[in-house]
Amino acid sequence: MGINLGLWLDTYTPEVAGFLRAMQPGAVLVGQGAWDHVPQIHADCGGNPLIILREIGLRLDVDHPVASAQRICGVAKRYPDYRCIAHGINEPVVGTHAERLALVVWELPFIGEAHRLGVQTICLNLAWGNPGGEGEALQEAMEDLKPIHDASDLVGLHLYSVPGVALKYSTYRYTLWPAWFNRGKLLSTEVGIDGLTDIGGVKPGWRTQGPFDEEPLTYEMLARSFQWRDDGIMGGIWFAGATQHPE
Repeated sequence: MGINLGLWLDTYTPEVAGFLRAMQPGAVLVGQGAWDHVPQIHADCGGNPLIILREIGLRLDVDHPVASAQRICGVAKRYPDYRCIAHGINEPVVGTHAERLALVVWELPFIGEAHRLGVQTICLNLAWGNPGGEGEALQEAMEDLKPIHDASDLVGLHLYSVPGVALKYSTYRYTLWPAWFNRGKLLSTEVGIDGLTDIGGVKPGWRTQGPFDEEPLTYEMLARSFQWRDDGIMGGIWFAGATQHPE
């Protein structure tokens, strides 16, 4: 799809519109705060961007997967001329076998209902560094999640760069995943540079360092995106400086 670097947003303002026009992203992750502005977002991006519809606050233990798919797909159906897809649970807890199986039990009906309604999905959407560990433990954890990988049209993984953490455990974590994993369907649904340390009560990194905030940072993120391209993954969705992290 040639996405490389996309953009994340949950509001539509003149500043966000400026980001979109300047960046011309091949994909945009749109929270429900901006669902009514999909036509404007599509026009600002130029071309025919992939529009990922995410319901912020969707929870495994509260929301029914079929009803959730119906809500999100209902929005996609409002825009039949655009490439809208449905985003599943965000940053699910996958530390134990039981937690991973619970995610599978939720996401498979979500995917099935979206497909019944004619809408593609992007699921998993794992937090950076997840599943944890490496070697045999990581391979076993990924085997638990394989049904989601196989059923969903695309899969998501957050690939933040974190100071002090080797890139293979963060930005390029997918390189540790099993050989069966299809990198061609991996689109990182959150990327950025995370500063970790609070400064005056404000956490730097993805909360403040979005596109065009700092030119050197922009070049660093572009370098990351070129490596993703070379590794065969679709690219990443960058948190914009004009948005706030939803969690």
